[in-house]
Amino acid sequence: MKKEELTKVFALAKGLWSSFNLPNNELDVSITASLWLELLKPYELEIIKLAMIEHAKRSDFLNMAKVSEICFEIMARDNPELDEEQIFLEIKKSINYYECKANFEKLSPVAKAVVGDPSQLATWALIPQSEVLVLESNLHKRINARLQDYKRQLSIENTLPQITSSEQKQIENVEDKL
Repeated sequence: MKKEELTKVFALAKGLWSSFNLPNNELDVSITASLWLELLKPYELEIIKLAMIEHAKRSDFLNMAKVSEICFEIMARDNPELDEEQIFLEIKKSINYYECKANFEKLSPVAKAVVGDPSQLATWALIPQSEVLVLESNLHKRINARLQDYKRQLSIENTLPQITSSEQKQIENVEDKL
């Protein structure tokens, strides 16, 4: 995705989720836009739009998807045989306070979606050794929940009717007006 396409993503998010609002001050808008752009950069705009629409079909229209959930949706579609242990080991190796941003950049898109933000790696690095087992257990649960959610979504998706070409044109017309 290109920087100039981010406004289309935000417009679609506003149309899909009534709770979507950009922050009021310029600094927070810049931070939000930078985070969304960084996480969505590897994907084409059309793929992002499809992931957002698919997520909206499965959620209520008040609670919007987090950008990490959109990334996870895209990645899970590309690799349906995700391995919980591989994702866990990748994240575990990247936990470092001083190199959290660089390590976050090296993560696979699925691992990025689970972590959510580079600062999370720094936060985890500060956890006392006595609590590392709790962190590992919680991280496994988080990864497993994401994978189970994805599998459940796929089974639901297979039972949903497909959008007709006329319905697709209606959606595109709405997107153009946004």
